[in-house]
Amino acid sequence: MTPEACVRVPWCGQRRCGRGRLGRRIGRVAFVLAATALVACAAGCGGGAGASAVTSEREWRALGTAVVPGRTMLPRLEASSASGLLCSFQDRTAGANRGSVVRYDAAAQTWRYLGAAGAASVGTDWWGAVQAGSAGVLYRANRDYGFANDGLGFWRYDPGTASWAPFGSQPLSVGEAHYIDLELDTSGRPVLAFQDGTTAQPAGPGSGGALTVLRIDPGSGAATALGGAAFTRAFTTPSDATHGDLAVSANGTLWAAWIEHAQGGEHPRVARFDAGPGTWTLVGSPANGLPNIGSHVAIAVDSTGRPLIAFRGNGPLRFLVYRMDLGTLTWSQVGADISASQLSGGAYPGFSVEAGYRERTPFAVGPADGLYLSHLAPDASQVDRVKVFSFRGGAWLPLGSTGFLPGTEQEDYTSLAVISEGGVEVPFVTCRRAPLTANERLVGYAFR
Repeated sequence: MTPEACVRVPWCGQRRCGRGRLGRRIGRVAFVLAATALVACAAGCGGGAGASAVTSEREWRALGTAVVPGRTMLPRLEASSASGLLCSFQDRTAGANRGSVVRYDAAAQTWRYLGAAGAASVGTDWWGAVQAGSAGVLYRANRDYGFANDGLGFWRYDPGTASWAPFGSQPLSVGEAHYIDLELDTSGRPVLAFQDGTTAQPAGPGSGGALTVLRIDPGSGAATALGGAAFTRAFTTPSDATHGDLAVSANGTLWAAWIEHAQGGEHPRVARFDAGPGTWTLVGSPANGLPNIGSHVAIAVDSTGRPLIAFRGNGPLRFLVYRMDLGTLTWSQVGADISASQLSGGAYPGFSVEAGYRERTPFAVGPADGLYLSHLAPDASQVDRVKVFSFRGGAWLPLGSTGFLPGTEQEDYTSLAVISEGGVEVPFVTCRRAPLTANERLVGYAFR
C-alpha cells in the first residue's frame, strides 16, 4: 500500500490525508519557491469544496518565458512529487505534429523536453496525456496517426535512456481512438479511457463509438478492458460516448464520466467500476439528479472520495459543477452557475474557436479540497482569454484580481492542475497564446 501522506490547512489546523493517487497528490512537495501567502478557510474546514481559499497578496506568475515558443495543441498538465510539473501536447514544432512532453525546471525557470521533441508518438498526435509512475518512469497515451486506424498508442519513458518507446501491443484500440484520458490506480497501474470509434471522425463531437477503459500491466504492457470493451453500451445502445474522463479515489474506486450523444443531444453520465463483479454501475444520470443536457465533462474526486463533475450547460450557456453524495448516490450543484452568458464566442463557447469540441472543462480538486475551474471568456477589450475561478465563501469567484492571466493576447486550449506548496494550494495553468499567429506559443502560470 502506498504510504499515507497529509497536508495541514493553515488557520483551520485540520489535516487532509490519503493514500494512493490522493496521497501522492497531497504529498506533492514544492519544486518551486514555496508560497508565503496565507490560506483562508472559505467554506469551513469540515471537508469538501471551499476548504482552500486565496488571498489578495497572491497573483498569477509566469513559469519561464514560454513552455514552447511555437505552435502546439491540446496541452495536458500533470503534477507529481516524483517528476515535478509535466506538460504533454501536440508539438507542431516537430515534424508531422508529433507528441512531446516537457518538465518545468524550477531552478532554471524554464521548460525542458523529456526525450526529443516529437518523440512521444509515431505520427500526428492527439489527446496526449501523461502520468508519472515510480522511479522516474512516465506513461503517455495518445491517438496516433502512426498506428493502424489512427488507433490508441501507449508509451513509456525510460529515465535511464531519456527516451520514449511504445509499451505493449500497439495500437490498443480496434478503431480510431478519441477523447483519451490516463490515470494511475492506487497500485500504480495505468488506467486509460477512450472512445473506440469505428468510423472516420466527423467535424464535431463523436465518432459513433462507445467508451472503453483499459488497465495496463506496468510489467508487460498487457491491457485488460475493465467491464469489457465498449462498456457504455450496457446503458445506451448504440453508444456514442465522447469526452471520457477518469478519476481514482483514495480507496481505489474508479469513476468514469462521459457525454452520451446516442439519444440525441448531449447528456452527462457517470459510472463507478465495481471491482468485485468487474462491472460498471451507472451512478450519474437524470434519475439521480444530474441535468440531462451538458457537454465537455470532466471528473475529479475530493479527499472523502466523493466524485465531482464540471461541464458546460447548453441552455443557457454556462458552466456547472455537481457533487455526488456517496450515501444516497444523488447529485447536487456546487454553488451557482458560472459565467452565465459570459463565454467566449465561436462554435464552441468557452473553448477554442479552432476546434473546441476536443476539450474537456479544465477542472481540478486541490489537495485540501479547493475547487478550481477555467474557461475562455472575453476580457474588457472583447479578447477571448483564459479566466480561472475558485470556489470559496460558498461562491465561484475569479482567481486573482480579475481571474484573467497577465497579458492582452488571445488564448485557448487550457489545462489546469493544483498541488500543495508548504501546505498552500497552488493552481497551475497552461494555455496557447496568440493562437494561429506568427507569435503563437504555449505558456504556463502559477498562482502564488
